[in-house]
Amino acid sequence: MQIFDFINKDELNELPEDESTAFLEFVRIARLRLQTRLGELDPQDEHDSDIAHDARHGFVNVVTATARRLHIEPFASMDVPRVKDLTYEDYRQFIADVDHYMTQMLFDGRGASRRETVGLSDDAKTKIRSKLFHLREALENSGYDERTRARLRVRLDEFEKELEKNRINIGAVAWVALEILVAPGALMGTYDASVKLINQIMRIVGEEKISEDERRRLPPVESPAALMPPRTEEKKKNLETDFGRGFSRDLDGEIPF
Repeated sequence: MQIFDFINKDELNELPEDESTAFLEFVRIARLRLQTRLGELDPQDEHDSDIAHDARHGFVNVVTATARRLHIEPFASMDVPRVKDLTYEDYRQFIADVDHYMTQMLFDGRGASRRETVGLSDDAKTKIRSKLFHLREALENSGYDERTRARLRVRLDEFEKELEKNRINIGAVAWVALEILVAPGALMGTYDASVKLINQIMRIVGEEKISEDERRRLPPVESPAALMPPRTEEKKKNLETDFGRGFSRDLDGEIPF
């Protein structure tokens, strides 16, 4: 399997900007594609076994390459084994080590995610839905052309759907509000009312966030703790450990990264 067997161009373009989050999402997508491909093969068939071996090596290859580009250690410092040198035990160990580090990365990102989101009370959601209802009325009475109205209807639908989640992204709320206010066209006589409704929504979200942070007393943002290797003795090796017996250290000149 090659890179675009694991992820397509659209998925690649939609990966998050944050390097750790992008790595997590890439591995998630690639792992699903690998499992799907392996599930289509017959392990008793010699030809299928060769295809499965190449697919596993491809996964190790693209994950390591992605880690190098995104500076994700310890995988960025690892060497990719030759195809013939990758044993099944090497592959299993690689998967286990990836899972170990990804678990730590997921929890590192959890605090940052909560700072960028807010859990709304039922009362706050009810108030926001009421404001959205009146915003829809203002939109239909506006001087926008039909194409603009259709696009903004979609944005309001997406916003209302966000309210069904346990937590909503504050940046997404602000972006929807901004897009409505700066859309080309005219809200005509409804402009002042629309601005007021949007400001009220932002105020509700802001008050909920302040209240939540005060209850939780969030500590200041700190750098994530260093990722730890899955085996204690590997701490002493300063990332020199091979994750599988087939990972040689003489491949830098042979891998086109």
